[in-house]
Amino acid sequence: MSTRGILGASLLGFTLSFGCAGEEAGPAAPPPPSAVPVDYSFGTVDGELIGSNVLRGRVTVLLFITTFDLASQAQAKRLEDLHRQHAPRINAVGVVLEAARYVDLARAFRDITKIHYPLAMASESTLAGVGPFGGVNTVPTWVVPDRRSAVHSVFRGPLEPEELEKLVVAAE
Repeated sequence: MSTRGILGASLLGFTLSFGCAGEEAGPAAPPPPSAVPVDYSFGTVDGELIGSNVLRGRVTVLLFITTFDLASQAQAKRLEDLHRQHAPRINAVGVVLEAARYVDLARAFRDITKIHYPLAMASESTLAGVGPFGGVNTVPTWVVPDRRSAVHSVFRGPLEPEELEKLVVAAE
C-alpha cells in the first residue's frame, strides 16, 4: 500500500472513531449538564498540569480538537477571540485529542494558530472514552464548566461567535 493509502486509511479510521462535526455521538457521548462538580486534569504541551483545581472560580471553556482538522483550527481561533475579549473573566483551554507522543504537533498547532490560552493533551482515559467528560468522540467538542466546575453545556461541532457567547453567559 502506498504512503498516501496508509495515511488515508489512518485518517479514515480516526474519523470513524471520532466522528465528524454534526454527527450523532455514539454510545459514549459526553454527559448532559450536571450540578455535580467534575474533577479533571490534563498535561499541557509545556509540561504543566491544568484542571479543575486551577480553573475553579471562573467559567471555563474547554475545546476538544485535533491538530489536523480544519474545523479544529478555525474553532481554536474562535476560542482565542473569545478569551481575548473576556479574560480574565473566563478561562479557556484547548485539549488535543491525540496521544501524548504527538505533543510536538500540538506545540506546532499552537504556534501556527497563535493561540495564547493553555493547550493540553487529552489524558489516556479521555482518549479511551472514559474520562471525566465521558466519551468525547467528535471534533470539535465544546464543554463549558461553570465556576464550580460542574458541566453546564456540551456542544458537538463548530460554533459561531454569538452561540459561543451565549454558552458562556448562560454558565455565569
